[in-house]
Amino acid sequence: MQTGDRIQSQLSSYAAGLTCEHLDDETVHAAKVRVIDTFGALVGGFAGDPCRIARDVAAQMPNPNGATVIGTDIRTSPDLAAFANGTTARATSR
Repeated sequence: MQTGDRIQSQLSSYAAGLTCEHLDDETVHAAKVRVIDTFGALVGGFAGDPCRIARDVAAQMPNPNGATVIGTDIRTSPDLAAFANGTTARATSR
């Protein structure tokens, strides 16, 4: 197993086993604030040209069992969904 695969496996196992009971109230609150903030940014950036282009790129590689581009019915590879979602979450329309 390559180093990157081993690290990815360790991180995935850690994340899959993590529950709110493992975290203190301040950490849970901070995570909720960031999730809500990210969804707000997704709404704000959705109409922007870079975000539309990212969605168009993701739509060119449909995968019915893949990941969802948030706010659409597009399912694509996980990396392209992350690209489109991340672009939208970090852009705001002007």
